[in-house]
Amino acid sequence: MSANNQNILQTMTYYCIPFFLAVNMSFDFSKPVSKKFLIVDKAISNEKGSDSDGTYEVTKHELKVVSKEKMNSPAFWKDLSTAEYTDIYPNIPGKEFITIQNKKYEILGRKNKVIRSENGLQYSRSYYLKEYVKPMAIDVDRKIYNKFGKGNDLDIETHSGLFGIEWTYYHWKM
Repeated sequence: MSANNQNILQTMTYYCIPFFLAVNMSFDFSKPVSKKFLIVDKAISNEKGSDSDGTYEVTKHELKVVSKEKMNSPAFWKDLSTAEYTDIYPNIPGKEFITIQNKKYEILGRKNKVIRSENGLQYSRSYYLKEYVKPMAIDVDRKIYNKFGKGNDLDIETHSGLFGIEWTYYHWKM
């Protein structure tokens, strides 16, 4: 192939691919799949790798999110004896967690009750609990990472595309 023909094909490719992707996005009238999240943390990590050219370092940008559906679970009071739960432990500074029947709950408050009975005084503890949802990590590029902050709402829309090439759109609310 001559150099002139090769240059023409490269130029056409340079203009045709963005045009093709623009048509894929512009004329996509399908209903997108939408997921709503709350950003609870952000993290940057560096990973090292190697290939035939040598070693390299890749920077990963992660948003740690919790699904809005799971985030809105109601809190409740529960009376517990020490035999009913396995452990109370701090996990995040300022927060305590309790494990009941292999489920993790965050302790939002507590009360100690004294009950008088025929056998004397008995103590009962009530905990105000909310089910703990482990954050999920989403890898994003640096531009998206810088747009969002801790505590922002994040809506991710995934569109199927006119030609089947999926694309994702990120909405956020402060």
